[in-house]
Amino acid sequence: MSIPDAVRERVAQLGPQYAGWLERAPHLVAECAELWGVEVGYAVDSFSQALVVRGRRGTEPVVIKVWPQQHRFVTEERVLRAAEGRGYALLLEADASRNALLLEALGEALELPPTETGADAHVLEVVTRTLMAAWTVPVSAAAAPDAHPAAVLRGLIEANPPPVDVPDCQPAIERALLYAQHRLDDSRPEDDVLLHGDPVPSSFRQVRTLRPGAESGHVLISPHGLRGERECDLGVMIREGTRPLLHAEDAVVLVRGWCAHLAELTGADAELIWQWGYLQRVAHGLALVNGPAPLSGRIYLQTAMALIDRTRR
Repeated sequence: MSIPDAVRERVAQLGPQYAGWLERAPHLVAECAELWGVEVGYAVDSFSQALVVRGRRGTEPVVIKVWPQQHRFVTEERVLRAAEGRGYALLLEADASRNALLLEALGEALELPPTETGADAHVLEVVTRTLMAAWTVPVSAAAAPDAHPAAVLRGLIEANPPPVDVPDCQPAIERALLYAQHRLDDSRPEDDVLLHGDPVPSSFRQVRTLRPGAESGHVLISPHGLRGERECDLGVMIREGTRPLLHAEDAVVLVRGWCAHLAELTGADAELIWQWGYLQRVAHGLALVNGPAPLSGRIYLQTAMALIDRTRR
């Protein structure tokens, strides 16, 4: 079995301790296939570190998903089991000894976030309806119930120094840290939902046939299993809109409009969506600059600056 190059690269970024897993992964899939009665097909890019292999169990299309990290397996298994198909992929089987899941087969991922150039109203409907279904999963399924998303993002910012070739991004960092503190200070655990945590376009997959829990025609995969304000998930939609901001006459007006529209569709708070979106933009940008995609990271940071300095063009 051939492991996709993109998966190999992501696993390599986890560190040398996972090199052996890449060699074992095809054997783990074969063992799961025998255990679950699956006829194995081919591996596909999972847009994560997991090895995902398509197959069939009887007449039913399925996928075997094997994680290199145990905590990612535990998180996904816990959330999908609690979800029972509501907003998330259906979990059919799980094997903790192999960090392996057997899931319903799904179709294509979304290509664009609803805030990106070229996205249409259908994309926005899919994203909001799918997230609203996912938020109905009991919050008790959170794998890390004490990990506040704002604290996690603040930790990312503090762990990743600003790039020397973007010398004026300190105000953006300070604004993001301020928003993180606001979200921590205003925390209301009684209003928390189970968050996906990173609902980027590749996390939304089309179901093969409409079913209860997937009325939008899509479900989510690879949850992060955090609890918090629903605006945190919606902030990812704001974070992912980058290209329109580079050419906007007024980036603030544009993004405030996105926040208002998302709030109207979901019943969320537009100001909180703005704060989460800004915090995630800066944290994500710094992580990328210091990690696998420096150029993309700089764009996130440049657009973050544009949102607090209207003199920029």
